[in-house]
Amino acid sequence: MKIIFFGTPKIAIPTLRALLEYKNIEVSLVVCQPDKQSGRGKKIQTAPIKEFAQKHNIDVYQPNKLKDNIDAYNKIKELNPDYLVVVAYGKILPETILNIPVHAPINVHFSLLPKYRGAAPVNWSIVKGEELTGVTTMVMDKGLDTGDILLSEKIVINNKDSINLLEELSIVGARLLIDTVNNFKNIKPLPQNHNESTFAPMLKKEDGLINWSKDAAEIERLVRGLKPWPGAFSYYKNKSVKFFSVEVMYDHNKEMFPGTVSEIKKDSFQIQCGMNAIKVNELQIEGKRRIKAKDFLSGYSLKEGEQFHHKII
Repeated sequence: MKIIFFGTPKIAIPTLRALLEYKNIEVSLVVCQPDKQSGRGKKIQTAPIKEFAQKHNIDVYQPNKLKDNIDAYNKIKELNPDYLVVVAYGKILPETILNIPVHAPINVHFSLLPKYRGAAPVNWSIVKGEELTGVTTMVMDKGLDTGDILLSEKIVINNKDSINLLEELSIVGARLLIDTVNNFKNIKPLPQNHNESTFAPMLKKEDGLINWSKDAAEIERLVRGLKPWPGAFSYYKNKSVKFFSVEVMYDHNKEMFPGTVSEIKKDSFQIQCGMNAIKVNELQIEGKRRIKAKDFLSGYSLKEGEQFHHKII
């Protein structure tokens, strides 16, 4: 069984690793996005899947685009793959590429389709307060995560943040993909109910801006759901403050404007929300390192009644 693998970030590695463990499977090529500059030093960051593939002596191909790319089409076509396997590649595959494999192009998507189609399903499932999420393997078509479902598996979210949840889903997805390709001929594809679909758009920085008038539980989910980027943030004395660990304090309502520091303790402090409050345990001031709330309190002399704002004032 010959497979061409499309993926870029770290979360794609468990699936590629699982494919390599099977003697009847040959991964003949890994396709990932081009290396990019990152950070203040503009250092070139190698795609995690590229590093993994090279360690296992797999050819890596990094086209700038796939649409209307004759060289990319010919390179993939010449390998005559049985399947294309896509895990968080980061770009939409054109129909010309999707039609190449002998059997099917298969996507491992980290949601229970048709819910949360799009680029950030794990983040939005947490932010929106879903109790369950999961992994779906599907036959890819030209739409955005609209193809027929092959297999799926549910996972309880509980209080996981997006980093931990995504790691768990990537492990489940690897196993589900192996089950899918090994039993493909016996699986009856199930068309999605498009009327039940929801969208999980790519994250933008402004998605992390906290609206303190919302319920504390919503804000706590925002903190968990938007890790590591863009993070849930607010402004204190015209400096951006990113929150990493918070708790909901139920039945803690004071006659204070949302965003007001309502209580200060030795190692934490609380901020009034539209309903209830959040207890802050860990945060990061713009330009500084991530610190515990007790260190913030000793360094910034925070007082009850001070405000966190939704913008610079």
